[in-house]
Amino acid sequence: KFSRVNKTLNQSTALLILSESDAIDVKPDDTNTVKALSHLINTITRELQRATHKLEKHETTMKRVPLVTDPTLKNKIHTLRGSNVLLTEDNKTNQKILQGIFKNIEINLDIANNGQEAISAMNSKDYELILMDVQMPIMGGLEASAYIRKTNKNIPIIALTANAKPEDIEETKLAGMNEHLNKPIDLEKLYATLLKYIHKKTDLKKKQTP
Repeated sequence: KFSRVNKTLNQSTALLILSESDAIDVKPDDTNTVKALSHLINTITRELQRATHKLEKHETTMKRVPLVTDPTLKNKIHTLRGSNVLLTEDNKTNQKILQGIFKNIEINLDIANNGQEAISAMNSKDYELILMDVQMPIMGGLEASAYIRKTNKNIPIIALTANAKPEDIEETKLAGMNEHLNKPIDLEKLYATLLKYIHKKTDLKKKQTP
């Protein structure tokens, strides 16, 4: 049986062996079985390593957030203090990073873990802007945005996604999103987008002249 498995395995195959016993009895002189098991273990190990690498890459997509160097943006962003923004994002690391960013600029940020939660949140609170991831469980950003646009034509919906190809940007526009921001996040672009779509709440403090 293992020799037949060995012949059909390839690099893109991942197998899970379930056994009623705690161990498989393999005789030392059963060369074919040993080779097949060795090949099987190596294949599973490679697939687990690939999956782990993809997960780590996804977890760090937003860790390298550049600083804002434009003094005008740094000053103007504080005119939005007290604004209400909804982040629709399933990745916990990204959620924490954006929570830190918005806390620093004193903008209220609520979190929905998927599109379905975003729709429910909008029914219970008035938001001035939605940051929308595209790929999420239960309901993705494209579907959620299209649904929101049926009843709300005005709220700005900003795509915040690692999908940056021209066809990805076109998809977000067709779903009713206003802008497309890429991950890892460019903080200056985020600030500029917030300032473009959210009405300012306070005026900039003017420097007093002696």
